Amino acid sequence: MALYPEVAADVAQACQRYRDRLISEEQLQQHLWKAAQTIVAIEEKELREYLQHAEGQLELLRFTVDGDRVYDSALPLVSEIEKRVAEYLSP
Repeated sequence: MALYPEVAADVAQACQRYRDRLISEEQLQQHLWKAAQTIVAIEEKELREYLQHAEGQLELLRFTVDGDRVYDSALPLVSEIEKRVAEYLSP
C-alpha cells in the first residue's frame, strides 16, 4: 500500500501538465524536488531516491540541451516518471 498517494498523484498531474505545455521544465523540476522532500518514510526510500534522481536528470537536460529542444528531450524522462508513479500507485 502506497504511503504517499497524494504526492504520487501530484507528480503524475505535474507530468501531464508538462506534456500539455502548461508548466515549464523548471516547474516540473520543482514538483519533483518537493515530492522527494515530502517522502520521509524509510519504506518509501526507493521512491524518494528515484524522484531525486529524476529531478537531477531534468536539471541536467535544462543546462545541456538547447532551449528549443529541452521539451522533446525531457519527454522520455517524463514517461519514465509517469510509469514509476503508476507502478507505485498500483497494488
